Amino acid sequence: MRRITRLLSGTPAQGRWWAPLGCLALLSTSAVLAAQLEPARAPASTPRIDSSAHDLWKAGDPRTFSAIDLDERREYRRGLDAQGRVVESYRVDGVERPIDARARAWIDDMTRASARHAAQAERDAGQARQNAEQARRDARLAAAHAGLAAKNADLARQAAAQAAQDAELAARHARAHPRSAPASVP
Repeated sequence: MRRITRLLSGTPAQGRWWAPLGCLALLSTSAVLAAQLEPARAPASTPRIDSSAHDLWKAGDPRTFSAIDLDERREYRRGLDAQGRVVESYRVDGVERPIDARARAWIDDMTRASARHAAQAERDAGQARQNAEQARRDARLAAAHAGLAAKNADLARQAAAQAAQDAELAARHARAHPRSAPASVP
């Protein structure tokens, strides 16, 4: 009864003090977690690798890594001179720079990236070869099916012609040998 009286009397219910406190706790926890996150970094650029031979080097055969990062364009060139010695050059935004630890780290990153890209390209090429072989098999099967369909159509035409001849012979036979009228039964 007290409950009904309280509901009908319109006295305000006790405030829910825990709801704002819970929202404040959730907001502060979210802010702390967001502050701990690192901002997303732009992915490293895909290297462009130019070389006339990827496995064997010979004099005059340079390899070049070049990449454009967010803030600079880097290029590393390595080749063999006429005496067979390794010659390296490193440029940043077109300016020759010494190959220091930072440059070596970038060169190592590009070498690993080029190996990954080469491996992926090889997998893609293998998949393309498999797809091409499957397409050739499918084309051969389609040609065989088309040949069988043509033979079936030819057999159907022959069967229809035979049925027409049989119907003509039956009609001639019926005209040549009319059936006698049935005798009337008394």
